[in-house]
Amino acid sequence: MNEVADCVEHNVDEVREDIVRMVSGLPVEADLTGYSVIEQEMNSRDEILSAMVVYGFLLYHDGFLSIPNHELMEKYQGVLARESMGAVKQIVDSSKEMPAKSISA
Repeated sequence: MNEVADCVEHNVDEVREDIVRMVSGLPVEADLTGYSVIEQEMNSRDEILSAMVVYGFLLYHDGFLSIPNHELMEKYQGVLARESMGAVKQIVDSSKEMPAKSISA
């Protein structure tokens, strides 16, 4: 998960935007055909996302990626909530406050 967090944190090939979309509940379109575990160097968006699928961090079905379970969703939210994420952290923090405000209203 540390390598995944580094790719997200440093926004390698706009992977951060893909993760933000998936954390928001939106599937992300990707073409991951032709990648194998041996060839993955994690230099491009497709290589990074393919590695994340191979290692179980993402689910790939019918050309779309999503986060496979609640536990991983929490891990991704934790990565996005790091101080180093800047504006993304502020959005994550705001989204956490929204349910609390609606419950107390």
